[in-house]
Amino acid sequence: MFGIIDGTYFGFYSALHRLGIEIVTPRHETSAAHMAGAYARLTGRLGVCMASNGPGVANLLPGLVVEQGEGNRVLAITSARRPRIMYPDRGGATSA
Repeated sequence: MFGIIDGTYFGFYSALHRLGIEIVTPRHETSAAHMAGAYARLTGRLGVCMASNGPGVANLLPGLVVEQGEGNRVLAITSARRPRIMYPDRGGATSA
């Protein structure tokens, strides 16, 4: 798995460690997507990357678009820290 370590995921990281899954930490989220794409190309298995919500996801998106365009199988994992703001939908910037 490729991604930048964030406090949101500490429980998830612990579970990965128990399963023997290694976390490779790049310097930028876009690189995590490209690393997952390269892993998928080289191994024929699913590449997995992760990013924290907000700017982390925004940084991950360009890499995911390229990897999708190249036909590489990449799974992106993200989080939502404030579900009470998102659900129920309170409107906001969206228009009906």
